[in-house]
Amino acid sequence: PLGVTLTRASADGALVLTRLVPGTRLTAGLPMGPDAWRVPLAALGQVALVPPDDFVGAMEIGLELRLADDAVGDRNTMRVEWTGAVFSGV
Repeated sequence: PLGVTLTRASADGALVLTRLVPGTRLTAGLPMGPDAWRVPLAALGQVALVPPDDFVGAMEIGLELRLADDAVGDRNTMRVEWTGAVFSGV
């Protein structure tokens, strides 16, 4: 999962993620250009961030809480890092 939790947010809103490395996708929501994605709050608990193939490094992702009327309710950032390690399942 994405690892973002919200308090006191209506399920009618959305979370907008910006400053993504081009080619990044999420398992829910819709892209908003090459480096942004919009995820309905109702899907937030099940969404995962998928970096581009062979991406190793960090992303400083911008987070915007969008209310039901699309007004910005809050802003924050989140750092996510990929090391290239592969889980073997052992």
